[in-house]
Amino acid sequence: MPSSRKITLEDAAVVLSQLLHIQFWQANRQPDDLALIASCTQLLEAKPALHSLLKLAHGQNETNYASITDSPLFPAFVSAAAQAALRDTGEKLENALARESHLPSWEPRISASSPIYSDTDVRKHLASLGLRKTSEFTTDMSIILHDLGGFEHDPPLRARVTRLFTPRNKFLVNASGTGKTRLCYEGLCTNWGLYFTLHVDSGWLGSHDIQSKLEGLLEYHRNRHSIEDSQPPEQTTLLASRWFGVLLLCRLLILQQFLEIVSSDAGGIHTEHKLRWLELQLAPPQFKAGAQDVFTRVGNALEEHSNDMANLQSDIDDALRKIRHVIGHDSPMFIVIDEAQVGLDPKSWQLLTRGACTFICAGIKIPPSIVAGGIGDGFEWTSDTGEFDDPDAHERYIEKFLPPALRDSSSGHLLGSRLWRWCRGRHRFTDKFLSILLTNGLQFPHTTLSQFIEAGTGLRPLDAVQVCHEEAHPQPRHWSFSFGTPTFQTLPPDDKNHVLSVLYRLMGTHQTNKFDVQRIDLVYKGHGRFIDANMSQIAFDEPSILVLAARQLFPAPVQPIEGRPNNRPSTFISSLQLNPPKTRQDIAHCLAFYLSQVLGRQQLLTEILDFPHSTPVWARQTAQLVRFHLNDSGESEHSMVDSDIFRSLLPLATETSSLEETTEWIEHKYGTTFCISSSPNLDLLCAVRLEDGSFIWLAIKTLAADEHVTDEILKPMVSLLDIDNVFLEEDVVDSTSVRQAINALRSLPGVKKQRPVFLRAFTAFPNEIDLSNCVDKRRRDCANVSFRALRRSKHQVMQEDFFDAIINGAIAGTKRKSQWDNGSLHENRKRSKMLEMDLIYASKRDYVLSREPDPQVWWDMAGEELSEESESSFDFDSDPDTDTDTDSDSPSTSPRLGASKSPPSPPNPKSQQKRKLAAISEAESASATRKRKRYYH
Repeated sequence: MPSSRKITLEDAAVVLSQLLHIQFWQANRQPDDLALIASCTQLLEAKPALHSLLKLAHGQNETNYASITDSPLFPAFVSAAAQAALRDTGEKLENALARESHLPSWEPRISASSPIYSDTDVRKHLASLGLRKTSEFTTDMSIILHDLGGFEHDPPLRARVTRLFTPRNKFLVNASGTGKTRLCYEGLCTNWGLYFTLHVDSGWLGSHDIQSKLEGLLEYHRNRHSIEDSQPPEQTTLLASRWFGVLLLCRLLILQQFLEIVSSDAGGIHTEHKLRWLELQLAPPQFKAGAQDVFTRVGNALEEHSNDMANLQSDIDDALRKIRHVIGHDSPMFIVIDEAQVGLDPKSWQLLTRGACTFICAGIKIPPSIVAGGIGDGFEWTSDTGEFDDPDAHERYIEKFLPPALRDSSSGHLLGSRLWRWCRGRHRFTDKFLSILLTNGLQFPHTTLSQFIEAGTGLRPLDAVQVCHEEAHPQPRHWSFSFGTPTFQTLPPDDKNHVLSVLYRLMGTHQTNKFDVQRIDLVYKGHGRFIDANMSQIAFDEPSILVLAARQLFPAPVQPIEGRPNNRPSTFISSLQLNPPKTRQDIAHCLAFYLSQVLGRQQLLTEILDFPHSTPVWARQTAQLVRFHLNDSGESEHSMVDSDIFRSLLPLATETSSLEETTEWIEHKYGTTFCISSSPNLDLLCAVRLEDGSFIWLAIKTLAADEHVTDEILKPMVSLLDIDNVFLEEDVVDSTSVRQAINALRSLPGVKKQRPVFLRAFTAFPNEIDLSNCVDKRRRDCANVSFRALRRSKHQVMQEDFFDAIINGAIAGTKRKSQWDNGSLHENRKRSKMLEMDLIYASKRDYVLSREPDPQVWWDMAGEELSEESESSFDFDSDPDTDTDTDSDSPSTSPRLGASKSPPSPPNPKSQQKRKLAAISEAESASATRKRKRYYH
């Protein structure tokens, strides 16, 4: 029967004191001042809900008072200092919970240079986004907090969160910026849990409590070693376990306090409270600006008292029991450890929680010590973070942030396509830009994007020069963005060669590689990321990362100072010598680019090819690359290849993986200029049109030759490159397929009698080869192709074009394009400068003279003499994109490679803009010369 006698405050204090004594004794602890009746009276006065609970238990004649001792209202057995810190924290929590959201709303600042932020519609749109910041003391919004909990309304995203937050412990591993942290946030919006981050980054999300303890532990470890302390390592491990145990207890006590507050609401506990608890963990209340947050304050109080440290386990058990009493004994509870690559061992926390919590450790790399120690035995491994790998989904994500007027405009459409072109891949690249755009860049969206790309990669993108000009930003080059990216400047040789291989393949084919877990170092270094859920596939294909790699490995040319190494060369061949291709496939990709430049206009074959014996008469004429393709009717057509072909969405080459694919290329079904063949006997195949209108195949075998290649090695290669043997392989027994491929080669149109249809050529790098002892003197179908053929010519290939080809391969390296993609790629720097001059002249704006001289061939020719042709007509400001050779009579003898014998080109008419640019280049070069003279004198 329920008791009818009312229980007064004094009676309740006596009962509470008795309960506290019992609980202390059951925990094998000596009762402290907390159990005094006077202390209990003060506690009941401060917590009317506890008084009410005691009344209810007394009225129901409850025998063991479990409803009280298991309640969050029942005080924890911690020191008086910790109790005081918890009381102060309780006030902070109540104030935070009194607001609609603990995270303050963000509003843009009004700027005189950006009147768009005063526009009513724009401000209304930005307000509708509900963007948040971490505190009132900052003006920066945190885009990762946008629509927190929104994954629950998106089926694919909800499913990904559900797969992560299961009863099994997990290691969530992927590269930085792939969305691991947001997944953890979303899981804690729908599940009760604790969030710890071992490293608080520039976003200032999360408490510094655990990071500070890690730094303190490292300092303790350094000091112990510096004084040669004899203290055993186990003592350090025990200390670390206690320190981190204090942090765990602190977080549990404050969660208990949070549940105590929200339980008193009329509506009770509901899902929204999980989000509110997460907000408090991401932006913990501070006692004043820049001071300790609530978690650090309580943790320090616990750490300073010996009894609190000695009774960690019983206090953690007590807190977990009270929390479970509120959230339900069957409700899962998670402990998320973010940035786990820093190295926290979760094993001690697993022991302290007695298996009551599920652990999710998210990071770039789980330290080997954790795995080797058997800690990860009960953990699942996953890399299921998703990515921006679909242009339509990427566009939908971007559009919700853009003001409608921008979103629906042609500028907005182009912005979306440019974002996909440069920032696809991991989430952080797009989110970082959107944060900058909404904060400062809506007046100049394309200028902002170009500046963002330049800040992150070192490259000024030239794919929207006119649009950026039309935005008319008053100071377009004075912005500074923080953009955390990996580095490629100090790579070990093997890693550097691997990165170069990826860049060269992209340049030639616009194709990227997929790697298995053996190249997990790509993820650890931030170069690549897992693209599946099982850590089995790694992609190294994000334009922003690839462009950064290209810029760091191929820095912008600078005229070398006399006596110092030329490590920023101006020419292609010098750049290639600094970054040599190490495989025959890499050489084939570089050779495809090189030939597209030297045969992308009429060029004497004898300037490119070196015949080992006498030069055939038919080779003493000009030639140009030709591209065969099929028209809509399936008929073969051809077009002459221009040296700017790498600036289109069509790749230079098709890389085939079978004889069937190679045959299809020969039959013009792919329509690219080059074929990088799957046959081991042939690496590069293309067609050229001679001056007399005839065609010939140029079939090239490449060799990566760090040492001299002997005749014994070369002779079999020469034999196998014959048209009848080129597709013969040991494991190929289908003679029909081989014959079909050979017949396709022989069907090349316009081949003249008494000439070969198949010109065999060999290229070796960095050491060149001599074919004279490997080819019969009577044969006229074999030659050597050298990267250095135009080494001393003004028409040699420049580093800037080589770099641009790599960049365009990177940004075009996906088959999935934005629906608004206009096909524009990274433009030539000189032409962009001319376009900017035209636009400035037309708009009557002031032109700011560039102080950077255009790269010159002679920068790389210290100590070398120019060829005769170059000496007589060398134009230091010439533009190889506009200068062309004139046809000449065929010479009677073949000039050797590297000595260009063609007559000087007649001067071409130049436009007014061209003369302007030449004048500016001359002024810049003169200025640079004066500076050099001042330097030396």
